[in-house]
Amino acid sequence: MNKYQQFFNDKSLEFAEELYKRADKELLQLLKQQKIDRDTLMTQVANIMLKYEIKDSVLNLSNNDFKKVYQEVKLTVVEVFKEETEKEINGLRELLITIGQDKFYSSSFLLSLGLNFKLQKISEKALEKIINKKINGLIYSDRIWANKKKVAKLLQNEIKEFLQGNITVNDIEKVIKHRFNSNASNTKRLVRNETARVQTEVNEVWAKDYDIDWQMWMATLDDKTSKICGRYDGKKWRRTDPNKKIPIEDSHINCRCSLVSLPSEDYKPKFRRDNQNKEKVNWQTYEEWKVGIK
Repeated sequence: MNKYQQFFNDKSLEFAEELYKRADKELLQLLKQQKIDRDTLMTQVANIMLKYEIKDSVLNLSNNDFKKVYQEVKLTVVEVFKEETEKEINGLRELLITIGQDKFYSSSFLLSLGLNFKLQKISEKALEKIINKKINGLIYSDRIWANKKKVAKLLQNEIKEFLQGNITVNDIEKVIKHRFNSNASNTKRLVRNETARVQTEVNEVWAKDYDIDWQMWMATLDDKTSKICGRYDGKKWRRTDPNKKIPIEDSHINCRCSLVSLPSEDYKPKFRRDNQNKEKVNWQTYEEWKVGIK
């Protein structure tokens, strides 16, 4: 091991963490918009309750009033989710392009320290192929559309039930919040999973381009790490091993693990980050760390 190899392994993990932080910033903006949309709808519903008769804690609308009000609220829901869908597709695409490029460039930059070789960049074709990879027949934008369409449809039906007097004025706020919480969960899961997937697949392209021989599974030292990821932590494979485990493919949605490149089969880092107390600790596997905190 030379100082450049040690620096490469330490900084690779730090760069990966920074890319996840960048994704969380984009996610925060999307969730802020969802909260604004939720409050817009709740204000419209509150105005309906002020305008029309309430009897025994439910709305008492005439047939004509029901048709008129339902169409107005339905239009709000359609417009809100159409705008959210477009923003999330465009925002996630820009994020994934940046994440993919920076993952490749940061790894190349670190590898170049102390070595003499020509830096490459990931091709647009390769990056587009990764970003638009189909999972169960759907790319990321298809899944955003499907998620939004499902939530919007459920919300429209619940608003309809409310206007027909089947959901009380006391319960409609909880119903709307619950539906938007589901909407937020869908967005969080998709953004985080796509961010991890793109990093992993770009890392595989990079490792192939630079002929990396050995890789090691690196999990996160905290109580959120799954049993699957904890079991693989510290395991090493040749890059070309057909039985090699790959994060997301061999783990789970929202996986935070990564395959790190090694200078040799017998190398292991001297330190790693304990995410429970945010400190650097001596190298240990997840299973060893878990035993130590009990």
